Amino acid sequence: MNKEAETKITRARISLLKVQPFFGTLALRLVMIEDTTLNPPTMGVDGTHIFYHPDFVMEHSFDEVKFVIAHEVMHCVFDHITRVGGRDPTRWNIAGDYAINPLLIESGLQLPSSGGLVNAAYAGMTADQIYNLLPPGTKPYDSFKPPPKAPAKMKELEEDWKVATVQAANAAKGAGNLPASLKRFVDQLVESK
Repeated sequence: MNKEAETKITRARISLLKVQPFFGTLALRLVMIEDTTLNPPTMGVDGTHIFYHPDFVMEHSFDEVKFVIAHEVMHCVFDHITRVGGRDPTRWNIAGDYAINPLLIESGLQLPSSGGLVNAAYAGMTADQIYNLLPPGTKPYDSFKPPPKAPAKMKELEEDWKVATVQAANAAKGAGNLPASLKRFVDQLVESK
């Protein structure tokens, strides 16, 4: 286990909790797992864990690691893991990234200098809308694919994340620190219930 990478991730999650309580609260729900088999080195989420390659963590700045943790959290918030269904998983993940990254930038988080998927043509769109616009065979930029879960576990995970998202949003609102774009999403989530 790379203790330096583990410490950097722990500090990043604490910083998110203090500065961006919405992302920080939700990040604490996810168990961090070092995974040196990720090739190329990256981070990924399955709704319960964030898997990280220590080289990826060490190659990025502290602020960039905070962005990537928040990014993985948002895959859970938007139910990208549970809603893949019959879609191409790689294309679905890419669509999710295009939907998430602008929200994180708007929230004041620092996109990694190594790049991230951002395209003004997809501004304000959901992953579902973006997925339909991406050409089949869109090439992946990382190798992470969450391990499959049973349908009942997926439904439970989806419901747990909805409740946690509303709770985290209320905590962030109480601290006066919920980005407007996320407030709209959470308001819609509450209304749909």
